[in-house]
Amino acid sequence: MRLIPSVSRAFRRVGDVYVELAKNVLDPVTFHRVAGIQTAGIAFASLLSFFLDKPFLYMRKESAIRGRGRRVEGLLHSGDSVLLVDDLVAVVKACF
Repeated sequence: MRLIPSVSRAFRRVGDVYVELAKNVLDPVTFHRVAGIQTAGIAFASLLSFFLDKPFLYMRKESAIRGRGRRVEGLLHSGDSVLLVDDLVAVVKACF
């Protein structure tokens, strides 16, 4: 999955599948934001948030050493539900 964004046709096709799944299986009304998990999930989450017209944010695996030291970059409000996107389900499960 990490190479797919380098091949525009493949990236578009995978993006189309992600959008269809989000619209038809998840229902975009049930989540407020789309977050990508570092590193591969960021490209897919960005694409998905764009086509769903949802705010985008991303998660680091560890807090940043420089800057604000945050694990989550972007605007996240109390009570927001977030769709987490990554290239491997196992990685998403490991975050919890």
